[in-house]
Amino acid sequence: MPAIGLARCDSGSASGRPRPSPNQLSTTGKVERMNIAVVQGRVRDVPDQRVASDGSLLVSFDVIVEQASQTPPSRASASEAVGTQVPVTWKGSQAKVPAISQGDMVTVVGTVHRRFYRRSGATVSRTDVRARRIIRGSGVRASRAIADVVAACQQE
Repeated sequence: MPAIGLARCDSGSASGRPRPSPNQLSTTGKVERMNIAVVQGRVRDVPDQRVASDGSLLVSFDVIVEQASQTPPSRASASEAVGTQVPVTWKGSQAKVPAISQGDMVTVVGTVHRRFYRRSGATVSRTDVRARRIIRGSGVRASRAIADVVAACQQE
């Protein structure tokens, strides 16, 4: 499994078949697309928790995706790791908050979102991965989570 990936394709590429042209039509006559992000790395800092206006819990954290040539850092040095830093946001109820902490190896499966907001009179944007599933570690559980999210996106 690649350390970080983004698929924008039809359902064929999720099964390993060649990716069709972006203009290929489905049997319904519509162009099918997906927004799926898979990020695997270490949690950089202690996740930030806050309550959203609708009462749900928002958990935000950064995942550091190490470059292939790097030696994996120890849990203690996760905040100093060099690599690609990917912001992640999870939204849900207090009862389902992911049990992760600084330095944990995680696999995040979700979608890429960009939001715009005003700060100091200027419009700024932030791009992050909205997590649908967060799995501690990698392996079989992570592979199943990826397959589940791909299937759910196909139904939307």
